[in-house]
Amino acid sequence: MLNQVYRLVSPRQFEVETVAEEVDADDLIVRPKFLSICHADTRYFFGQRSQAALRAKLPMALIHEAVGEVVYDPRNEYKPGTLVAMVPKNVFGYFDIRFDFS
Repeated sequence: MLNQVYRLVSPRQFEVETVAEEVDADDLIVRPKFLSICHADTRYFFGQRSQAALRAKLPMALIHEAVGEVVYDPRNEYKPGTLVAMVPKNVFGYFDIRFDFS
């Protein structure tokens, strides 16, 4: 599956990269619908962190708080179209599904 990744590469500058994601038959697939940038990440966007912090953290994907729509659930716990909160689980971009808004 192709995924577009938006990375902050320097204050106020994003780059888009298309990444081929490996998807297994047992993977839950969620399409992000509503995204937000947390207050801590706005400091990177506006360049309000030290140069050392910017060098260490950039490039980075800012958006990690989201509500998404279930596209495919191999366990049939969520119907396609169900809105769920996507909560970051680790730095590799994996999410836990915490809330069902249906």
